[in-house]
Amino acid sequence: ILAVYKGDARDWERVGEWVERIGWPAFFEKTGLPFTKFHVSDWKGTRHQLNSSAYIRF
Repeated sequence: ILAVYKGDARDWERVGEWVERIGWPAFFEKTGLPFTKFHVSDWKGTRHQLNSSAYIRF
């Protein structure tokens, strides 16, 4: 990922910004990573199930 990012990204660009600019399909194509159904984040209960507050509990 870093080798492809280094060769394709702009000087000021972060990894996330680079991925947003080229798009996810191009990211997987350029890096050679396989795209599976597990990469799709479509779970709707994230905010209700996970700790979404800034309060730290021990």
